[in-house]
Amino acid sequence: MSEDPTRQYDASDPNASDDWDFEDEAKSREGPRLLWGRILALVVALLLVFFLGRTTAPAGSSDAEVQDLRDQVAELEAEVDTLRTEAGAASEEPASAAPSESATGGGTGGESETYVVRSGDTLNTIAEDQYGDVGLADVIAEANGITDPAQLSVGDELEIPPAP
Repeated sequence: MSEDPTRQYDASDPNASDDWDFEDEAKSREGPRLLWGRILALVVALLLVFFLGRTTAPAGSSDAEVQDLRDQVAELEAEVDTLRTEAGAASEEPASAAPSESATGGGTGGESETYVVRSGDTLNTIAEDQYGDVGLADVIAEANGITDPAQLSVGDELEIPPAP
């Protein structure tokens, strides 16, 4: 059946859909080309961004710079430890001198003292402050009937016996 190209479109004509089918086929052939074109454009854009980022990156950002920073951190940590040690030594001098003065100053030499627990105190820190030896924390615990060192509370009064 040959159709007249000058003929008007008639919606009731059953052969009118043939023209539309041809256009749909042409669009479906164009679709994959359009999709591949978009994918290609995306890949080109990503490559452009990658190379642009590589060329504008700072020149010093390398493993050597990271290692230098790690070395600086290690040096600073060592300095902090040194300062803590110096601060601990400075705080121990008056504390260690005080018990010996009070023990000898009282004349009895065998009297125990009373210590009020402060924030951050543990049996170990109290033993180090009072005796200069962390190992004597058990002496303080036995004298006060402490079975669990975590039970210390701020304001508790502890009996500090003379050093053995």
